Amino acid sequence: MTWEYLVAELSNGFVELRQQLGEGHRQSLQGALSYLGSQRWELATTISGKAAYGSNPVVTLIFKRPKG
Repeated sequence: MTWEYLVAELSNGFVELRQQLGEGHRQSLQGALSYLGSQRWELATTISGKAAYGSNPVVTLIFKRPKG
């Protein structure tokens, strides 16, 4: 089986979904997970990034789904 992957960023409780829904599109975490789940995306892993002083940390979300 081959997979395709999607990378999104979570910051301040919102997920950026530029790749799927266009530039500047943000959804709440719950909304993004519901949308991506309906598109057969499965959360594979997360990567937590360090925040610069005075800013919120960014978490990278990596999703996968079977290709084809």
